Amino acid sequence: MQRKYTTIKYPLIAISVLLIVCVVSLVLGEKPTYAQGAVPPAALEDYPNLDPRLIGAPIMKSDTTASLVLYSQAVTKLNDLKVEKDTLGLRLGILEPEIERAKTISKLASEEYEQLSAASRALIIQQYSQASNRAPSGFSDDSDSMRRKHQSVKLTKPLQEWLDKAQDRKELTEKYVEEVEEALQGSKDRLLTIDADIASAEKTVVEMRGVVRNGMAAAAIVGLDIPVLTMDAYLRAERTMAIEKPECGITWWMLAGVGRAESNHGRYGGRALDATGTAQPAIIGVQLNGNGFAAIKDTDDGFYDGDTEWDRAVGVMQFIPGTWKRWGSDGDGDGATNPQNVYDGALAAARYLCSSSTMTTQEGRMKAFFSYNRSTSYGNFVSTRGKEYAIQAASMPELAALVPVVPVV
Repeated sequence: MQRKYTTIKYPLIAISVLLIVCVVSLVLGEKPTYAQGAVPPAALEDYPNLDPRLIGAPIMKSDTTASLVLYSQAVTKLNDLKVEKDTLGLRLGILEPEIERAKTISKLASEEYEQLSAASRALIIQQYSQASNRAPSGFSDDSDSMRRKHQSVKLTKPLQEWLDKAQDRKELTEKYVEEVEEALQGSKDRLLTIDADIASAEKTVVEMRGVVRNGMAAAAIVGLDIPVLTMDAYLRAERTMAIEKPECGITWWMLAGVGRAESNHGRYGGRALDATGTAQPAIIGVQLNGNGFAAIKDTDDGFYDGDTEWDRAVGVMQFIPGTWKRWGSDGDGDGATNPQNVYDGALAAARYLCSSSTMTTQEGRMKAFFSYNRSTSYGNFVSTRGKEYAIQAASMPELAALVPVVPVV
C-alpha cells in the first residue's frame, strides 16, 4: 500500500504580528511629542480667542517660562498615559483571541512534525529490512540494486526536507505562543498600575494649572522666537483682513517681518508682554526732531509718546502718533486702541499696509513695506525675515497648521 503524507498550511504568523504592531503603532503615533514644552489646551480657557492653531506649538524654555513648560510636559504625560490605557485595551482585544489561535497553530505544527517524524522512522526501518533481505552472496542483479537505491533516495530526500520545514514551523509557532503570552501578561500587569499613574498625573496638572495665563505672556515659539501672544495677534489680523479686504492677501508672516524690524515682536530693549499682550514698559522711539531723523512736530500733545514738543514712534509696530490716530485699531476687542498692545498694533499695521498695495506678489509687498518705512534696506529686511518665518514653520511638523496655504515667493 502506498503511504500518503500530508502537511498543514504554513501559518500566517508574520501577518498576525504585523497586525498587532501596526494597530498599536497607529494609536501610539497620535500622541504629541515636544522637546521642551508646548502651548497647552488649557490656554484656550485663559485666552478664549486664542487661535486654535497655536495649541501644541512648541515653546522655548527660559527662566520666565519654566513653570509653563513643566505644566505642558505634565499635560503631555497625562495625555500619553490616557492613550496608553486605550492602547492596552486595544492590545488585549487583539491578544486574547490571538493566543488561542497561536496555540491551535502550534498544536497543528507539532502534530505535523510528529507525523513526518513517524513516517521518516518507518521509511528508515523499511529500507533496513530490505537491505537485510538482499539476495545471497554471489548473486548479482546490478540493475535491480540501482533501481531500489534510486527509489530510496527519491523517497528519503523530500521527506527529510518536509521534516526539516515542519520542525522550523514547530519551533516558530512555539516561540510565537511565548511572545503572545508575554505581551498579553505584560498588558494585563500594566493595566493594574496605570490608573494610579493617571490619577497622579491628573493631580499634578490641577496643581500647576495657575501658571498658564502669566506663563503664556512670556512664552516664545521654538524655531520662530516669536512670543505666542504676538503670533496670535498676527494670525488674528490675518483672519480679519481676509474678511475686510481679501484681495490684499496679507499673511501672518508678512506682519511678522514688520514686527521683527520694528520692536522684535514687542520685546525691544528688554520689554516683555503682559497677560493682555501689552508691552511693558511702553515702547517709545527716539525724538523725531530732525537730528538724524525726520522732523515731526508734536501731533498728540504727548498723549501717546509723552513728548509735547516732537513726535516719537510708539508701540510694538512703531506708529507715529498722527498715523496712529488714523489707523489705530482695536485688535483685541477691549474697546480701546493702544499702540503698545500687540493685537491693536498688528491689526493697525495690516490695515495700513493693505491701504498701500496688495501683498500677493513680491513687488506689491515691497511697495507696501516702503510706504511703512521709506528705505529699500528696510523693505528687504522685512521681506527676508518674513519669508524665513514661513519657511521655518513649514519645516516643523508641530507648526504644520501655520504653514502658508500659498507658496512663499
